[in-house]
Amino acid sequence: FEIYAGKRSSSDGGASAFDHKTGAAAVVRNLKIVLDSNARHAWHLVVVDRFYSSILLAIELLAMGVYVIGTIMIDRLGLDQNIVEKRKSRPAFIPRGTFTFSRSVAVPSMVALHWWDRKPVHYLCTGSAMTASTIDRNVKQVGPIT
Repeated sequence: FEIYAGKRSSSDGGASAFDHKTGAAAVVRNLKIVLDSNARHAWHLVVVDRFYSSILLAIELLAMGVYVIGTIMIDRLGLDQNIVEKRKSRPAFIPRGTFTFSRSVAVPSMVALHWWDRKPVHYLCTGSAMTASTIDRNVKQVGPIT
C-alpha cells in the first residue's frame, strides 16, 4: 500500500508544490492493487473522508466498479453549488436531519447531499438509491425532561 502524506519531497530536500490529484491518485493505485481480477464480487464500496473525496475520483472509481460514499469539501470542482450551505450552524427553524440533494445529470448514480446536524454536512455518493425512509432514534433519558 502507498500511504499518502501530503506534499512530495523533491530530491533537493525541498517540498514540491502541492498536487491536488495526489491523494486521489494514491486511492486509485491502492485499489488497483487490492481489487485485482481475483475479486469475488463485481462491485465494491469505498468510504472516503473530505480530504480525499472529489467528483473526479468518484467518477473514476465508478468506472472501476467501486461505489464511493463520504463527506466532501464544499470547494471541490464540479460540486453543485445549489446544495452548498453558507451558514456555519443550523438555525432553530430548520429541523435537525433536514437535507437537500442534487443528482448528477451526466452520472445519474452520483448524488451530492447537504444534511443538517448541528452544523451543515456535505456528502457525495455513487450508486445510491434515493428512496424515502425513516429512522427511529431511542435516547435513554438521564434525569427529568424539562
